[in-house]
Amino acid sequence: MQKQLQLVFHHVESSEGLKELAATLLTKIESHNSDITSCHIVFANEPHHQFSATIEMQAMHASFETAATDPDAYSALRSAFKKLNRVLQDHSGKIRAARHEHEHEHKHSDAKKSQHNNDIDDSLFDEEYVA
Repeated sequence: MQKQLQLVFHHVESSEGLKELAATLLTKIESHNSDITSCHIVFANEPHHQFSATIEMQAMHASFETAATDPDAYSALRSAFKKLNRVLQDHSGKIRAARHEHEHEHKHSDAKKSQHNNDIDDSLFDEEYVA
């Protein structure tokens, strides 16, 4: 999917480090969400010495957008990916719940389904990036 990763820098100097971190964090998300089709990330310089990172992600049947600001562009990117991870987990949880409810209508089973493997621990996005 890396060829579909688009990075835009608004009033922020393009950085190989930010590009590499974005690709690394996207790979972590993709490893648990195989239906991602594209990812567009916008870095912008905001007032009061803040950087923003906005992520727009397309999946097979849904679109997601998250954003974060921080005095450090790398931290803003990590925070935006953490938010995206939580949004994707929430979305997959809703899909599992709807599927489970549908299955339950047809089968009366009391067995509780375990958490699906596409939940990623947010701490994976806290790792310090070393260029």
